[in-house]
Amino acid sequence: MKKLIVSFIYTTIILASCTAGHAMASVLDLEGAGRIALKNNPSIQAIQERLIQAGETVKQARAAYAPSLDASGGFATIDNARSSGQADIDGQYKTTLSATWLVFDGFNRELTLQSTREARMGAVEAGNNARRLLLLAVAQSFNTVQLAQEIMATVRADITYYNRQLADARAKREVGTGSLSDVLGIQVLVNGSQAALITAEKESRIALTGLAALLGYGESQLPKGMALSSLEDNLPRNTRLPDLEGLIQEAVHNRPDLKQFNHKLRQAEKNIGMAKSGFYPAVSLNGSWNGEREGNAALETKDFGYAAGISISMNLFSGGLTKSKVAAAQAAVRESELELANQKITIREEVTSAWYELESAARQFDLRKANTDLVRQNRDLVEAEFKAGKNSLVSLTKAQSELIKNRSQYLQAAANFQLALNKIKAYTGDNLLR
Repeated sequence: MKKLIVSFIYTTIILASCTAGHAMASVLDLEGAGRIALKNNPSIQAIQERLIQAGETVKQARAAYAPSLDASGGFATIDNARSSGQADIDGQYKTTLSATWLVFDGFNRELTLQSTREARMGAVEAGNNARRLLLLAVAQSFNTVQLAQEIMATVRADITYYNRQLADARAKREVGTGSLSDVLGIQVLVNGSQAALITAEKESRIALTGLAALLGYGESQLPKGMALSSLEDNLPRNTRLPDLEGLIQEAVHNRPDLKQFNHKLRQAEKNIGMAKSGFYPAVSLNGSWNGEREGNAALETKDFGYAAGISISMNLFSGGLTKSKVAAAQAAVRESELELANQKITIREEVTSAWYELESAARQFDLRKANTDLVRQNRDLVEAEFKAGKNSLVSLTKAQSELIKNRSQYLQAAANFQLALNKIKAYTGDNLLR
């Protein structure tokens, strides 16, 4: 019974340790990395502040519809000695409450409000475009880290393989069936692979530093216990290509930078009307309530009076200023139209180039994957022949080197294919929709 209790306690402790270990481990995939970047990256946080500014600008434009109410007061000393012949200094107290309400200004007020709304919506799309580009940068960096770690794992596997061969060579030499040259030759290969591992580890650390920075981690390193998903885990099951023209239409519909240019064009169109408002008169209603008293500040009802009226003002000549403003605004509209047209061309070029890149990467990926399987089979055959004494160490070394080379080429092809897919998603704006 005592042994049973001890065994139960021991098992419970082991299970608790395993559970804690799993709780601490965290596997980060690309989607999760994107969410972290959008939450933590300072550039995205700065965009939020920009949107607040744009929203406040709209409120400022809307305030022009409300009347302006102002209050003022003052005190002045008056020397009456000249009129009375003796020193006589009085104080004069004044207070004024005035109101002004702009009734008409050539539609400038309405157009200014519409212009600021277009600017705010443009700022929203600019923020979305910054998110799109950040997600692309995260995908590229994530892809680089995955590739570096896969290369590192491949080199470690190479070291393990050569260490196993080294142990066999030493065992054969001890029983007199092997040679010292075989032992030394394999040891050289082990050392070479270890040197390659040092380089791979350096590349992995550099890539991880860049990814951590994009994710907004100030220490430029991922939190402890966080590991990245495998490169091969993220690969699609097939390499079938999407329709190019469909991708272009999707990009034209989704891309936030194109929407931003559209808002810029509409804002420029509003600015023409704002410039033309200079041809119209400005009409406003004015009213004031004024109080004035000498001697003390205790103003009474009899000390107050009021005034009300309507004010109309219109510029008759300003050296062609208004006409020049209209011409400049019209030129700005034409500029915006050309920028919009150019952006559509740029989007088509980006999507088309990414599609060709995806096509090439898909074909390379399929070939490298098939070739790696063939080279692995060949290495296994040469290894079996070497152990049976039917083949040389040179042949085994060559077969293993070919396997490592083809495995590395396959990983690079997989990384290129994954990167091409991420570019397609970013250039069509699809990465914002996921």
